[in-house]
Amino acid sequence: MQKLLVTALTLILAAAVTAAQGLGTESYASAHLLSTVQGPSAEAMGRGGAFVAVIDPWSGNPAHVVAGDDQAIIVQHVNYDFSGGFETNLRSVKYLQPLGRNEAIMINIAELDSNFWTIPGTPLKLKMRERDVSILYGRRLDDNWTGGIAVAPMMDVNLTASAGGASIVGIESTPKYGARLGLHGTVDENTALAVQYDWYREESVMRSPGSPALRDRYTSEILRAGAYRQFGRLLVAADYVNGTLETDRGREVADLNGWFVGADYRLNRNLLLRAGSADGEFTCGAEIQLGDIVVKFSKAKNLFADQLALFGDLDATQLTAEISW
Repeated sequence: MQKLLVTALTLILAAAVTAAQGLGTESYASAHLLSTVQGPSAEAMGRGGAFVAVIDPWSGNPAHVVAGDDQAIIVQHVNYDFSGGFETNLRSVKYLQPLGRNEAIMINIAELDSNFWTIPGTPLKLKMRERDVSILYGRRLDDNWTGGIAVAPMMDVNLTASAGGASIVGIESTPKYGARLGLHGTVDENTALAVQYDWYREESVMRSPGSPALRDRYTSEILRAGAYRQFGRLLVAADYVNGTLETDRGREVADLNGWFVGADYRLNRNLLLRAGSADGEFTCGAEIQLGDIVVKFSKAKNLFADQLALFGDLDATQLTAEISW
């Protein structure tokens, strides 16, 4: 799966602990290095998070939006389950609308929420909620190249730590402006290259009873480059990701980089299997054609165990259903 989204989720949680201890909003903002970017599709997650060059309109790369000629809709559910008891669920609906042969747009509506989780060793209970609406636009540049842009979503994020039923700390974050750019090029019928670049400005605000609000502003930049190669029924893909987040004072808060590799193997017309490595962690998935409906499933276990001492190992499961007409 896409490490940046998982890292965003886990660092958001860690930030709640530090914020509850009065350490400010900086770690929360670093958690949102990619919070304004959609999580990967079930296809991408099953392939180890390698998606930028493989045509998949649901992956979040806007250059993929114009790949097909049909209208389509997809319903997505992702479960992030930590062995320490914290659990989040992401639900989204995405609608794809071609605008002639050379243009298309996509609208994505998503909601993520969590259970109430008791932070180990403290009386604090943690609750997280996020709602996004984003728009992606893609255009065919010529027979081999497509490009696209995704605007910053209208995002509502709220994370609260409470004790005895009373709120101790509340943290909010809203992107001020930003965009994602995507470029996809076909080398030949079996090979493609792509790049994706994100640039966002955001502000995080921490509020606690009896204290003035603490505000911080940050700039995040994320570059993803990748390629794939088709060998008959087998497709092999790889992405490299590098991302940074800096404060207005020019100090680097977070630095993320990693490799994401994976493969698809088509068994027959109606069944395809996937497997990959998300920066060293195993993922797998499957795709089944059921008449006009395509169902995709993916699973990732024990992700980033060395980074999640407070929360435990992370298992992620994703299920989507899509239909086009």
